[in-house]
Amino acid sequence: MSTSAGNKVTVEAEYNALITAIPNEFPASASFEILGQTFTRDAFLAKLKTVLDVSAISVTTKLAWRAAVSDARQVTAEVNPLRVAFRGILAMKYGKDSPKLLEFGYKPNKAPKKTAAAKTVGAAKAKATRTLRHTMGTVQKKTVKGTVVLTAPELEAVVATGANAGRVSGANPAPANGGNPQAVPANPPPVRAAGSNGG
Repeated sequence: MSTSAGNKVTVEAEYNALITAIPNEFPASASFEILGQTFTRDAFLAKLKTVLDVSAISVTTKLAWRAAVSDARQVTAEVNPLRVAFRGILAMKYGKDSPKLLEFGYKPNKAPKKTAAAKTVGAAKAKATRTLRHTMGTVQKKTVKGTVVLTAPELEAVVATGANAGRVSGANPAPANGGNPQAVPANPPPVRAAGSNGG
């Protein structure tokens, strides 16, 4: 009987009413020609009752199925934590990343993969750190040749930094002849006036 749960009670009630009324209105000797088949009264009543019997079995089976599902969930809830905890014993014995865990039905741990965003942030942080520390790799150091050219703002910053350092330390400003101060003789020669004959 293919019916929805809402109609099942109504259908069963209709069958029960039919099974009850037939004996009251038809004698046991009565027979019925229905859809090309001939039934005695009692045979027809037995045929009708099969629907109610199957319906009762389905209800019993459904209740048993629900009980079985409930039992399975309860048992799993009790046993599964033990299975999960036993993985720790295997991890201590073989290592948490060991393929040996597959033989016991556990998946080895996988190294976490960095997302593209994490890689980008990591590269930016590394570059910023190198810039602040003025660090260079071996290949970069080899490429540093020639004269360093400073822009106007950079030059002003260097001059300002040097002037501040001179005031703090008391050192004389750097000579303007490329950083090589000229030696001053201990006994400088006399200055001759213009037009003098030397005597």
